Amino acid sequence: MDERGWNSNFHGKFTVGPGSVIKIAHPKAILEFGDNVCNASSLKIDCHYRISIGEKTRFGWNVTIMDSNLHRLKNEDGTWKGKGYDMVDIGGNTWISSQCVVLPGTKFPSYSVCALGSILNKDYSNNERGLYAGRPAKLIKAGIWRDMSDDIVHYDENL
Repeated sequence: MDERGWNSNFHGKFTVGPGSVIKIAHPKAILEFGDNVCNASSLKIDCHYRISIGEKTRFGWNVTIMDSNLHRLKNEDGTWKGKGYDMVDIGGNTWISSQCVVLPGTKFPSYSVCALGSILNKDYSNNERGLYAGRPAKLIKAGIWRDMSDDIVHYDENL
């Protein structure tokens, strides 16, 4: 909690790449990071309600995470349609690739991968770990993951 009473919880190391913006826009909003989270560059986090990011999560270039769409829609009779915000929960040991967008209500399972340019926009937590891709994202291949503790490219010496 900072001097204004706003909540941001860092449970260990968080490496922020250049050009990143982290905004906690409401005094009751909670932004939480697990240990050893990092991004390449230009991570945009817009927290109005609650965003939780698990340990050893990695973000590629130009990823946007937002828990509010900053507006609400109305029905024809003037009543509100939806609440305009929802929690974002990104599990640990995940890889959110470059140019992905994470929208309100997203619950992304641990040990999962979100492919380049995808949009996460719902609760995926009932699914297995795996590769998610698309706009909106869906499970493309179950049972695969990126091991953050063994994240080295082994090049063929014959190249």
